[in-house]
Amino acid sequence: LAMLKKLSEGKFVYWKKDKTNRDYLSELSATQLHQPFREATFAFEWVWYGDAPIGASDFERLQVQFKEFLSLISSSPKP
Repeated sequence: LAMLKKLSEGKFVYWKKDKTNRDYLSELSATQLHQPFREATFAFEWVWYGDAPIGASDFERLQVQFKEFLSLISSSPKP
């Protein structure tokens, strides 16, 4: 949710309650944010919907990935 909020505030996507991750990926398709968002989305869906257990090392790796993506949003040129 933090990623979507930051993407919306930066005008990279237009947030709407009923949109899917695929909808947001489509909006980001022409940006440098597309692939990192795709990777973060895959990780989120794998854990959340796939009910995949993660250990401490997986959590730390994913936390770094998400934080790096949030930084990338901040440093990306506005559309």
